[in-house]
Amino acid sequence: MNRVLICLISIMAAVASGGESVTTNDVVHVRNSDEPSQGVRTLRLIEKWRVGGEDDDMLMGVITDVLAGPDSSVWLLDRQLCQVLVYSADGEYLRTLSREGDGPGEIRMPRKMLWMTDGSLGILDRSSGQITRIDDEGLPMSSFHVKADDGVATGNIQLDNADYRGGTLVLCGTGWRNEGGEFTQFNFLAIYGEDGSARRHLMEVPSGFDFSTRSFDETNTYFVGQDGWAIDDDGLIYYAPERDRYEVHVLDAAGNLIRIIARDYKQRRRTAEDKESMAGGYSMSIDNEDVELRTKFLDFDPVINQLRIDHRGHLWVSHSRSQRDLPDDILRTFDIFDGDGHYCEILKISGEADMDLDRLIPLADGRFVLVRNFSDAIRSMFAAYDDDDEESDLQDSKPLEVVVLEAVVE
Repeated sequence: MNRVLICLISIMAAVASGGESVTTNDVVHVRNSDEPSQGVRTLRLIEKWRVGGEDDDMLMGVITDVLAGPDSSVWLLDRQLCQVLVYSADGEYLRTLSREGDGPGEIRMPRKMLWMTDGSLGILDRSSGQITRIDDEGLPMSSFHVKADDGVATGNIQLDNADYRGGTLVLCGTGWRNEGGEFTQFNFLAIYGEDGSARRHLMEVPSGFDFSTRSFDETNTYFVGQDGWAIDDDGLIYYAPERDRYEVHVLDAAGNLIRIIARDYKQRRRTAEDKESMAGGYSMSIDNEDVELRTKFLDFDPVINQLRIDHRGHLWVSHSRSQRDLPDDILRTFDIFDGDGHYCEILKISGEADMDLDRLIPLADGRFVLVRNFSDAIRSMFAAYDDDDEESDLQDSKPLEVVVLEAVVE
């Protein structure tokens, strides 16, 4: 009788906190409704300091990643200039680390920064399939290349994202195979060791590009992408393997499923304008020449597009409506789940930005960084590689700025 009473109390507590938990085959299933238990909360972003722009002597290219460092310092990764800019908590410039090159501590196509277990900085180099490591003063440390399953370093992989927390290293990227003369491209998400070897593949799916027919087909190619996964401080891995369901799978460091977090959700149907706009973002190059690409897109958006874990261990989920049809002062929204997977609240982020042109990056310590004029910076970078002598349409582009923001509860 007591065991039944305890069970009923546990279920009632779970429902009250935003979800019902049931354990099946050692996997905890947390089912949430579409209403958060604590309602809606708004965070207003207040500017603390900014760098870059027309009046700053510091040259910036394209800032693609930002990390919170020791003593609340802010570390900016410049993809175009292949360097890391370090600022104090108050916005004072401290130093520049790394540079473009192939030598120790140097980088070519940086995409992401991550803190390693020994406190060194890892810089994900997309083109070389390498994580380059430096200390906090920029001195080179041992780096590693991603290896194929046979243990050999491979040049057939491009890395797009990485994270390392709680002793767990996860990488995602794009790979290529030539099997029997057939060239295929695939996307992958996998757990790696610091020696560069894959310990467990979590996802591997075709990219959707067919070079023989010069086409892209979205059918059966769903991938979590660069942002649809995260790691918490205990090394647990969160990712969204189902395209059409609101489900987050939680894995231990070995890749074993331990929890599924789900909530009721109605998928968003794409419009004809949506598909036309998406087609403009896909291209194909054969022998370094752009070719006309035929595209096929599905009728509904993927449900989940971004996951992150905050400093409290809470899960933030951005879904297909998180950046659509919002009031003018709301930049985006997140669904917030507590450490047990219960749907707590809808978090609205309020501030001044143009989300079509700017990029908003949450930091692990609760601050946010707004990269203003990010789209202009990307276009300017690619225009610099273009040999076309025709007059560019970048006359009105604005220089990139980085704004560090504090979040205040309204």
